[in-house]
Amino acid sequence: MSYSLTYPDPSSQTLVPIIETERLILRAFAKSDIDRFAEMHGDEEATRFTGGVKDLSASWLRMSAMLGSWSLKGFGPFAVEAKRDRKLVGLAGPWQPEGKWKEAELSYAFHPDSHGQGFAKEAVEACLRFVYETLEWPEAMSCIDKENTKSIALAEKLGARFERNIKIYKIVPVQVWRYPYPAEFDENWNLWGAE
Repeated sequence: MSYSLTYPDPSSQTLVPIIETERLILRAFAKSDIDRFAEMHGDEEATRFTGGVKDLSASWLRMSAMLGSWSLKGFGPFAVEAKRDRKLVGLAGPWQPEGKWKEAELSYAFHPDSHGQGFAKEAVEACLRFVYETLEWPEAMSCIDKENTKSIALAEKLGARFERNIKIYKIVPVQVWRYPYPAEFDENWNLWGAE
């Protein structure tokens, strides 16, 4: 029997890039993130629009799927970490699980104790730039439940416009919120004409 085992060159780039903003680090999920990830997914209010409360085992599977997306699709959600205390505050990034919808979206969710601090806006802005500059997407959108007023407000702050109603997984009604196209931003990634 012939057998050969080869590991990728450890000096090569990691599969998941690292993005730094003023207050955040967007990076790959790590095993050490599971407790905060499970807290976030165990909170009834935080999961109201993302499939409901999940236990530790289901949270592990979800986090693993998000990390695995990088291998299978070349993109996936980032773990979002606050620089100030190195805590996981949420997730954000491109996401397209099979069977959900034909188009990839910018997905995001944040730990309840990080709400109201502007982390979601900062992370989604960075992800929008990532999908346009690095992945070279021609357009970007988010699927948002019509009752999720906080996510709709965030999408609007980022210049997104309501496009239409669709069903994800063939049964879950959501709204498509389309972000501005790359040409609508200036060289500093500010929307043209925004104050």
